[in-house]
Amino acid sequence: MSQCYDHLGNEYPSMSAMAKAYGLSPSVLTTRLNRDWSFERALTTPPDKGIPCKDHTGKTFSSLKELAEAYHMEYEVLKARLTREWDIESALTTPPRERRSGGCSDHLGNHYPDQKSMAEAYGIEYTTLRNRLERGWNQKEALTAPNRARQKTVCFDHLGNEYPSRRALA
Repeated sequence: MSQCYDHLGNEYPSMSAMAKAYGLSPSVLTTRLNRDWSFERALTTPPDKGIPCKDHTGKTFSSLKELAEAYHMEYEVLKARLTREWDIESALTTPPRERRSGGCSDHLGNHYPDQKSMAEAYGIEYTTLRNRLERGWNQKEALTAPNRARQKTVCFDHLGNEYPSRRALA
């Protein structure tokens, strides 16, 4: 049986045991890791609902919704903050900003008139941003990940010869 280690170096007999130790179902952990979340983020982000989670003081709640209610905040605000990789203490204790009419904000709090303007500010196509968000990427990753289509693809054959593209190699 293979051993698994969390981001702190703790050893577990399996991924399932590690997930359960953090109050997650194995399927939630697997989904998060398949979305390229770091082990720390995947293990420490409280689940949406139905599974116990803890606040920054160690107090346990039966769900993320119950946690939001205990801190007198909207569930969707808490969920959005955690999705944007806020730590649990900041997510729970930072007062919500006053709602702005229209527009959107990035993970750094910069405000834009719309998502298209935000994408342009980060040097990516709006459709790329939209597609990444629809595939479940968090906003930070969607805005800052390099665009593979614009990266130069260099290929090598079995002899070490370099080609500018896969097509040239073929």
